[in-house]
Parts: sequence; C-alpha cells; structure tokens
Amino acid sequence: MGGNDVYCALCGVIAGTVVTDDDIADDEEWTYDQDRIAGLDTDWLADVRILAENPKSSSMQKVFLSDCATYDDSNYFDLEAEDPMSTEFDSSSIRVYDWEEAYSVAIPFHLDCFKILEKIAAPQAIDYQILYEILKLHCGKDIEYCLDYDYGEVTELQDQYWLTRRNTEYVIASPTNISRVDQLTESILQDSQRESESVLPYDEERPSSSDNPFDSLPNELLLKMLSSLDVTSVCRLRSVSRRLRAVVATDSFWRGRVEEDMPWMTEFLQSQDNTDDENIDWQKVYQTLRCVSMGRGSMDNLPSLGFQNRSRIWEICSGVMKEYSSLHQKHEREREKENVILKDAKSSPMPTLTFPKQKNTTITSFGLADELNELSHAHPTILTSWTATNGLVGIAARYSGVYVSQQFGTRNMDGHIEEFEMPRDDWLSGLIITSQSVPKQEDTPDLQRKIVGLKLLFNRRDPIQFGSSHGDLRLLRVGPEQFIVGFTVTWAVGKPIEKLAILQQPIAKAILGGRERLTPTETLPLDPIAMEYLWKDRLPADGLRVAPFSSGYWNYDFQADESPMESLIFGTSDEELGKIVAIGMDVQFRGIEVVYADGHHRSIGPGLNAMQYMSIDGSSGERIVCFYTTQHHIVPGIRFVTNRGRQLVIGQPGPREKRYPSQDENGDDEIAMGVYGHWASRDTPKVNLAAVGGLSASLTVSLGPDPQTDIHGLHWNLGPPAYEFRETGTIYGWRQAENPRTMRRERTPSEQATVSWLDCGRTLKSVRLTLCHGTRSSQLPLVAISFTYADELTVSSIGPTEFSPPQDTEGRNGHYWCWCALGSSRSNELESQPHYVHHEWHVEGQILQTLNLWIDPEGVLTGLQFEAHGGNKSPEWGYCEEGRLVKMDLRVESGWSSGLKFFLDSNHRNVTREDHVVVAVQLLRLRTNQTL
Repeated sequence: MGGNDVYCALCGVIAGTVVTDDDIADDEEWTYDQDRIAGLDTDWLADVRILAENPKSSSMQKVFLSDCATYDDSNYFDLEAEDPMSTEFDSSSIRVYDWEEAYSVAIPFHLDCFKILEKIAAPQAIDYQILYEILKLHCGKDIEYCLDYDYGEVTELQDQYWLTRRNTEYVIASPTNISRVDQLTESILQDSQRESESVLPYDEERPSSSDNPFDSLPNELLLKMLSSLDVTSVCRLRSVSRRLRAVVATDSFWRGRVEEDMPWMTEFLQSQDNTDDENIDWQKVYQTLRCVSMGRGSMDNLPSLGFQNRSRIWEICSGVMKEYSSLHQKHEREREKENVILKDAKSSPMPTLTFPKQKNTTITSFGLADELNELSHAHPTILTSWTATNGLVGIAARYSGVYVSQQFGTRNMDGHIEEFEMPRDDWLSGLIITSQSVPKQEDTPDLQRKIVGLKLLFNRRDPIQFGSSHGDLRLLRVGPEQFIVGFTVTWAVGKPIEKLAILQQPIAKAILGGRERLTPTETLPLDPIAMEYLWKDRLPADGLRVAPFSSGYWNYDFQADESPMESLIFGTSDEELGKIVAIGMDVQFRGIEVVYADGHHRSIGPGLNAMQYMSIDGSSGERIVCFYTTQHHIVPGIRFVTNRGRQLVIGQPGPREKRYPSQDENGDDEIAMGVYGHWASRDTPKVNLAAVGGLSASLTVSLGPDPQTDIHGLHWNLGPPAYEFRETGTIYGWRQAENPRTMRRERTPSEQATVSWLDCGRTLKSVRLTLCHGTRSSQLPLVAISFTYADELTVSSIGPTEFSPPQDTEGRNGHYWCWCALGSSRSNELESQPHYVHHEWHVEGQILQTLNLWIDPEGVLTGLQFEAHGGNKSPEWGYCEEGRLVKMDLRVESGWSSGLKFFLDSNHRNVTREDHVVVAVQLLRLRTNQTL
C-alpha cells in the first residue's frame, strides 16, 4: 500500500482529516466510542501550518510560516494560491519531514497546537527562526512522519496511517476550542466548595519532635521548598511535621499549586468571577483537575476530553519552549553584538554548500564594518579557516573600531587561516565558492560534499583565490546598486560551513565620500538566476540569460544545491555561431555536442555513446534559435530548432513542451545560445539526464518557419523532403494494440512518434543498420539506418550515426550495462551481444528495387530485407521468422523516384530510458527533375 499520514510536530496526532466513523474496523478496540465523540469538532486537525526555510529569500529572516495547508499524501501538503509561502517558495506544494528538499526540512503542526505554544511564550512573540532550529533538531535524517518527541500513548497510534483506538478519543479534541469550557470550569469550582476539612492521603501521622528542623523555618521558605516538590512528596512530608501540615492545609498553597502544576487551566480560571470565593477548596480543585488531565474521574464529556488533550499538549509544548528559551537567550546575546551596518540589510540566496545537512546548526551574521559612515576608510580583513578533512570550516571579519580591533564570525577558526585585507580604494563585490563531492572514506564516512576554495571578487582589482579553484562553482554576487556589508553563515561545531549568503545595502545609504570604492567600474551582466545553481567546472558566460531548468516529476527530490549543472555554450556572438556545422545528442540522453568548422567540439554530459546529429549551415546564416523539452515523469524528449525550420528530435516530443528561450518573456529577438543540464548517477552506467535548461541572448536573427509535421501531426526529424513528395500505400506496422504498460488499446505509431525519410532513387554504395536488444515482443529493434550513395559518396541517415560504447563491463557476460537489464528483453541477446549491433550490406552501385517486410498477426513490424537490381539481397534483419512476408515495390516511376518514410517510436521496454525504433514504414514518391 502506498502513501502515508504525517503527524503534528507539537502534539503527535494526525496532521490532516481524521476518520471517526464507527464502522471502519470489525474489532471494537480499533474504533472510537461514538458516544464520547458525539458532537466533537475535529476540523482543527486539518488546519495545519508549515514551518520551513527558504534559502533563496532576500530577507535575512529566511524561515516562514504558511497559511492553512491541506494534506495530500506521501508527506506532501498543498498550499493555497494566495499563501505568501506559495509565492516565496515558488511552489503550490511542500513536502514535510524530508531533508532532501531544497528548502531543507519543513515541519507541520496544527494551528491550535501553535496557539498553545504562543500562550506559553506570551507576552513574547515566537521567533520562527529559533523555533525552526529547535524543531529540526528532533527530525530524523530519513523521511519521517513526525519528530522524535515523547508524545505519550499517541506514539502507539502513529503507523503508516493513523490508528483509531478505543479510549484515545481525547487526543482528537481541540486544545483551544473547547465547547462549554466556561460551564465546566464553573462546575469544577462549584463542586469544590468547602464542606469539611479537606485532606490528602498521607502516611500515618508521627508525632513532631521538638527539634524538628521544619518547625524553625519561616513560612515563605517552607512554601518555596514545597513548591519545588511534586504532590506525592508533599503528602509524605506532611506526616513528619505539624508545621508542614499546617502550611499545606492552606488554600493559598493549593491555589499556587494549581497555577504552578496546571498552567493549561489558568486562562479558564481567570475568566471566572468567583475564584476569590473563600468557600472554594483549592485542594479539591487541584484533585479534580489532576483527574481530568489524566483521563480519570466521573466527568466523561466533551469539555473534559479537551482539557485532557490540552494538558498533554501543554506539557509537550512546555518542553519545546525550554529548548527555545535557551536558544533565544543565545540569539539575543548575538544580536546585541550585531553590527549596526546590518540593520535592514538584504540577503543573497543562501545555498547549501556542504552535505549532508546538519541538524544542530548555528546561524551567524556579521558585518565588514560597524556603521555605514565608516565605509570611506574601513579596510576589514576577511579570514577563512580550513582543515584538510572538512575544507572551509570558518569565516570571520576583523576590523578596527574606535577603541579596539574586533573580530566577528563563526567560532570555528581553529584550522589553517588564510586572510586578506580589503584595499582602501576597492570593495568586495561577490564570492565564487568551489566545492567537490567527497568519495566515501573511513575518516569522513558521512561527508558527501565540502568547500575546497573561495574566490573573492572585487569592483576593480583582480580576484583573490583562497584554496582550490578546481571543482563545482557557486556564485554569490551583489545586486545592482547594492554593496556588500557582511555575511550570514550556517555552521555546526566541528563540521564544515553549511550555508553562506552575502548581505547587502543600497549604495545610496553610504556617505558620499565612501561611494566610489563601493561602485563597480563596469556592469556585471551575469543573470541572477545563475546564482541559484551549482555549476560544474565553469560558470555560464556573462551576458547570457539563464532560464530555470525543467525536470520530470519523478525528480521530486532533486536538489539543485548538490547537483552540478554542466553548461554548453553554442557561442557568445553571431560570428561564433556562424562557425557551427553540427549539433548532436546521445539518443539515451547521456550527452550533447556542438561541432565547429575548424574541427573542434564542445560537449556536456558523461557519455557520447550513440550520437544522432543534425548538420548546421552556420556560414550561410543557419542558427539554432530555440529548443523544446517535453514535460513528463522524466525529460523524455528534446527538439533543437533552427531558423530554417529544421529540427533534431531526440526521444519523444509530447503535447506538454517548454520552449527555451520563452517567447512570452523575452520577445522574438531572443535566441538560444546554449544549453545546460545535470546528469544524475553520472559516474554509473545508470546515468540519466535529470534536469535541462537554456541559455539565451538577444540577437538579430529571423526565427524562420516552424518545423513541419506530417499529415498525422508527427514531427519530421531533420525535416521532410525539400521537394515535392507524396505518401502512398499501406503504412506497414500501423496498428491498434494493447500497451503493456497502460493495458489500454493504443495506436502504434503513437502521437509522440517521429518520422524520417531516406531517398531510394539513387545508386547506393552500402547500407548500414544498427539493431539494439529486442524486447519480449516481436518488434524489429531497428534504431538506425544509413545510406551511402555511390555517386557522390554522401550519406543520409536516420537515428544515431556515431557509436562509442561505454567502458564498463557490468552487463551480462562482460558486456557494457544497458537499461534492458531492468525491463523487457530477450535473455539470450543480453548474454550474447552488446546493446548495439551494427550490420553493413554492400550494394555495389545498384538502385534498390524491393523492400521485404515481415509483419506478425498483430500487425507488428518484425523484420526487414532490401533487394537491389541484379538480384543482390541484403541479409534478413530482425525476427523475420515471427511474421509474414510483404513486399514494397521501390522501382522508379515516370517522373517519380522512390523513398521510404520511417516511423520511430518507443519500444515499450518499460525502463527509464527506452530505445526508439522503427515501428512502421511507408512508401514515398519523390518528384524528379526538380530544381531547388
């Protein structure tokens, strides 16, 4: 069974709708007593708030509390459209108790429970940042359903789904919205009227000796001593001293104990007019409330259920507030020392730089000067602390104040110190942080990523590098018309620095004499979105706009902070774009490449193993103007489009596509200047393109016509014939069949198929075919065909044309690993051959005359064979024995030559990356003697 419930961080009860019907379970034990909960309002359980941190916020306060959030499933809550958190986090949903989310761990609780927390904190308001730091300490590292607080018997009800159990009805009663609370409170006071001397049970009285030490103590001291003891201890002490017995017998003592031991009741008692009635026996009040809080006694009604749950939740929240108060005092001491220059400062994004994320972290903010009026002459020293194991562990600033040199920053400054003093005529403008993934080692078993270098950027002078510059890069740069005034750092004792942000103020706030050194001498055109990502080896070029990436919904736990993006720049000028002669992409989405006229290549991705290319006539003005990504559970399709209406299609285009660059946002003069992406499991055979985005710039280039589709609405890969043609005859392989994945009857080729063509009217030197591993169906596993023509030795192809096998041997029988191992396949093929097998047939300058096809009873294309003039026949390729033979006449007609239209579609292997194979073939007639 999938899915699960999640539970309130403050009370442990289900954070969502609870089912109270009495017919849910056959066993009465696992149902609620319907008489006890009749009339009980449980809507408060679904009124949930989410506490979460947004590292991208421009505010120094990065922790936010949502409006009402609605539970969906699998730890996901839906946010209301107008909820500021939805805007702040740029998401309509948020996942709780999951450290792998970009916003760190989000924590849910009932609004009513939070109100209890506020009552305990009153009159002080709750500081969200401090509360967040406390609560996340109690969240486990795996995906959890709740925190690790002791919720009492509620813990036994926290299963995959919330358990209803007899005699636990009180835990679903609201602790704040208690029906008829005034009447019950009044009833308790009325029932506690004095009738006779009220006593608590205690041990048999022993005579008090004349030297009993209690008899000599003042009442005030006795009361203070007794107030520190629990009631059981008080009862025992009464038996050893008449003096103690007399003190304990007073109403003032018991009224004080009610206020001390039962603060959850104070609000309701204060609302009563008769609490000063001398006839009230406060010992009885105490006894009654104690019974109510423990679920014992004669009051078995809705208000008493609310009292019992309020008492329970108050105790948990009191424990939370003890932790909170301690940390709050620490924060207050830090704020007293906080530099004046940081008042109202704005923050850059605050990325997570090291992994794993730590629970017990400290946030420190410090300035590069104390006040704004010091900036004309301030020359602070920036200090960094490094260790071989953890990399950057501390950062601080030292500068001279009016009386003494001061240092502010993290306390982790015990490593090797590297420092730099700010020049008197220049100022810091940003940072480039270099990090590296850490191989698993015995001395650092938990460390996954650490900071190995820090580059200081300045307005005028060249950068200064601390540590290494080799690795993945994260940019933090000051905003327009702003200058850096300090840093915010998240760190844990003995651990690497986890997060870092620059703090900035408007240059207009600085005194006139200090503004010159704070102002950049030139603009910094790198798109701010570039600061939101980690970049592998190099940053995108200045002047390029960065569009947010696309990823499939399977990548719900994708974290940009630990996922380096690789950028492929086509060019930064029209002159450079004019040198492009081809663009190619691996058909299994392992890499992308651009080829230039001088023979050099640029590529990204871990593997260019099966590359399909589209030629680009860059010297004559052809440009890649945009590309499209298909939006699905992964990125299943990409289309690169030129201003001549040509396109390279990899995978399956779909109805939901995202264009890079977006015409809606940037206008018609914006064209693609590059592509970037992240490959998950990069160093394994299961590498997969997990995210892809675009780089663009304004360039005066006509966008040209849209790429063409055929009569069925299918995209032509590379383009249709450039001259007149017609599609004739049967489409062999076209059928309606049951999809083994969806179990529904669907069309093959599907609406996501693509079409390509080859000219069969010219003399051929050779034909090259590439087959992949088949599936359990009889589908011909044909992924590529290339015709080499005899007249000019030109080549026309469909599918990939350049193959470079992976170097691993993790497949069957020492072959390289392929996705077939996880899906539909033929075991004998996995054992005997690699994923791609190439075949070549020498045609010897003849023209093709016939195409033999084999079709099985369900209409599946299972095999293929060519025949040329003179009787020369190719081998039979595929599973010809599983179908019947049909012949397609390729002979030339008057004024028309022949061609073949191929329909390529997924082979339904049912794995992450499926093969796209020829599923259908149709005859084309191409008009001859036409001038283009």
